[in-house]
Amino acid sequence: MKMSDRLRIERLSCRFGPESTEALHDICLTVRPGEFVLLTGRSGCGKSALIRCGSGLIPRVFPGRVSGAIQLNGRPLATLRTWEIAEHVGVTFQDPDHQLFTRTIEDEAAFGPENLGLPQPEIAERVEQALRLTGLWGIRRRLTAALSFGQKRRAGIAGILALGPRLLLMDEPASVLDEESARSILGNVARIAAAHGGSVVVAEHRIGYVLEFATRLIVMQGGSIVYHGNPRAAMDGRFCARYGLRPPVGSPLGRARFVCQGAHMTDLALTARGVCFSYPDCQRSYGHRGPVLADVDLDVAASTATVIEGPNGSGKTTLLKVLAGLLQPTSGTVHRCGNNQRRSRGSGVAYVGHQPAYLFRCSQVERELDSWLAPEARQNSTAYHLTELLDLGHVLTRHPLALSEGESRRLAIAAALAAQPQVLILDEPSVGFDGYHLDCLLDALERYVAAGGALVVASNDPDLLCRMPACAIRLGAAAGGSAEDS
Repeated sequence: MKMSDRLRIERLSCRFGPESTEALHDICLTVRPGEFVLLTGRSGCGKSALIRCGSGLIPRVFPGRVSGAIQLNGRPLATLRTWEIAEHVGVTFQDPDHQLFTRTIEDEAAFGPENLGLPQPEIAERVEQALRLTGLWGIRRRLTAALSFGQKRRAGIAGILALGPRLLLMDEPASVLDEESARSILGNVARIAAAHGGSVVVAEHRIGYVLEFATRLIVMQGGSIVYHGNPRAAMDGRFCARYGLRPPVGSPLGRARFVCQGAHMTDLALTARGVCFSYPDCQRSYGHRGPVLADVDLDVAASTATVIEGPNGSGKTTLLKVLAGLLQPTSGTVHRCGNNQRRSRGSGVAYVGHQPAYLFRCSQVERELDSWLAPEARQNSTAYHLTELLDLGHVLTRHPLALSEGESRRLAIAAALAAQPQVLILDEPSVGFDGYHLDCLLDALERYVAAGGALVVASNDPDLLCRMPACAIRLGAAAGGSAEDS
């Protein structure tokens, strides 16, 4: 062990979850000061497990059986107390709600430094720097509960940056962020690490945002490292195809553009007219001023896909919830139309949001999927086809809550499709999806639309947007705005 090594992992294996699934097998990895490591691989390959083990979260917080050796700054991680690890290691989670503790953004950024017992002037300086680096300084007094999912992601990152960790472990930091935010935040993290000798490990599927900063690339498969080398290798489409990765943004994706056929705008499944929405005064008083949605008009027809774009905080999730009936508009109307004989779909609306695990109600993936089947779907092997189409066959006997982020989202989308809704509404459906599973998702959605379904998707994922149809609206700047045709 070199004393210059920030993190050293030797022969690490890990099992966790109700089925004691092997998540990592014989991992060896060294991270040195100043390095920016990109960690990628197919969904469920063990990226998150590696980050949790490297920070001591497994087995201290998440139960699991770990073997092998992990050293932090030359000291065995197992012998360090939790506060000693926290002084040197910062972790950002896939789900930012798992790491937000306080009432406002400003309080969240101050929470860590305050617990370190730092002087108040230094805390204030760290908070301002972290919030400016993540683009949140202007809304620092806003309630964390009132933030969009992308803004929560940035708030979680700000809270960790304010701690000033020497080793930063980030689990899919770019997911759900708009392109400007993703590039800005990752660039700032890379700049700070390079200037102060910090080390960064980023687990990410949207590798195009990270490659320009990465000094090393690690690809995982089935809990093991299968490639360890130059990040430029991922610029080759054949390399990405071999490991099921997404190619960098702007590279050929190797799949035809999503095509909608048979759309009839007179065959409407959902309409919105003059929709406005504002959150309560208690939230506006903390910086959420003005309407989140203003005079939104939208027609969604059978056999079409509608894409909603816009920066974090522009109101995409709010609009989806209004369309799904989960929120009532402040003014305006939403009409979810009845069945039409030209459609082969069922009735109703299915909605899959940012946290798909909230939908699950069974203790096994197979039973979960069966529980959502529409009566007619039971007669035509729909569950089997969805299992194959969305690559869930290998997890059928597992508990839904033991799945990876990508697997969990695929199960939720499969369950929604099994219900055969007239309208399917998806919020950032490609989070946690590698290149192979993004193809699977697009195939499943294309079949849904071809069968007469009406699809509404909100996303900031450029790999998804460039392959979805041009039937799209774009919401304006953060904190609301009207929808514009794009």
